[in-house]
Amino acid sequence: MNKITKFVTLPVLALGAVVVAIGMTVDAPEREREQAEAAPQEPTAGARFACSEFIRATLNDPRSVEWIDRQRWPTNLRDDGIITVMASYRAANAFGGMVRGTTYCDIVADGGDYRLQNLR
Repeated sequence: MNKITKFVTLPVLALGAVVVAIGMTVDAPEREREQAEAAPQEPTAGARFACSEFIRATLNDPRSVEWIDRQRWPTNLRDDGIITVMASYRAANAFGGMVRGTTYCDIVADGGDYRLQNLR
């Protein structure tokens, strides 16, 4: 009976840990979106999140992306109203290998909407 308990209990605990980890991962972007909406006085508040979504759409495997310190990505509000965000991340390339990338997003903010001007 003791061996059966070990074989059943360990996988159940492991599954529970995975569910908790996934829940924490899924909630992170939602928290950032709420923080960006809560601080509309800062024009670059939602630009980081918008940039991450624009980048995700261009990746070979969007599910593989790991954002590197997204809340501290440098932003610059130019005189012409374009917000430049320097994003750092790791993601799988076409061969499945994880590579580090840095991308600059030029974003036009119109109220709560963000349009991509340039991705480089």
